[in-house]
Amino acid sequence: MQGAQDVTFMRVGPGELYLVPAPTADPGTDTASRVDGYYALFYGSAGKASKKVLTNGLVPWANLTSGGLNLKITSSTVEFKPNTSPKKKLKTGIEEATAEFEYYDVDPAHLVDTYGSNVLDLITVEAASGIAARKIALIGSDVSNKEYVALFRVPHPELDGEFWHHLMPSVTTIGDLDLKNGKDDPIQAKFSLQLGSSRWLKNAANRGVVLISDDPTAPATA
Repeated sequence: MQGAQDVTFMRVGPGELYLVPAPTADPGTDTASRVDGYYALFYGSAGKASKKVLTNGLVPWANLTSGGLNLKITSSTVEFKPNTSPKKKLKTGIEEATAEFEYYDVDPAHLVDTYGSNVLDLITVEAASGIAARKIALIGSDVSNKEYVALFRVPHPELDGEFWHHLMPSVTTIGDLDLKNGKDDPIQAKFSLQLGSSRWLKNAANRGVVLISDDPTAPATA
């Protein structure tokens, strides 16, 4: 076992979610460089080691509700029922991995990301005489499961400028729209990320990694 009790360690996780297109080529040449390669998608080549300053222009994907991000990874098992001993389960892999959240800025751009991820499904109208500028989303059935890399980062409460990270190297999106347009309900949408295995990054068992969890443990040296 790698863990040891730390009675001072308590965690609250308000953070922000970032989504970028998944790489189409191997981001590294070995385990360490592949991890760095995924972080470079968010921090750039110069910032992938320090993991502090995001790439210029990269902003959180949505205004999440106070529920934040709910990560769930369920192991797949095989069950044995011996005749002379208790029932036993053995792990065989990962059955399902998801990250769920709800967000408030339910606008056409976010709806297209959620349901289509196709630039042609978002129509932009420029302002003109008597015509307001607007964005129009075309929501319909879509069979394209575009792959993204997701990063959820939480400011560290004790190490200024440092962050806790959950990086998901391969995700696809599933939306669940239930808009309540009344005075007693906030308008929000539910969003689910399906976590898949990285095509390149493997763990010690040579299986695809679905989540990279990264915690700073001491401040940087001067």
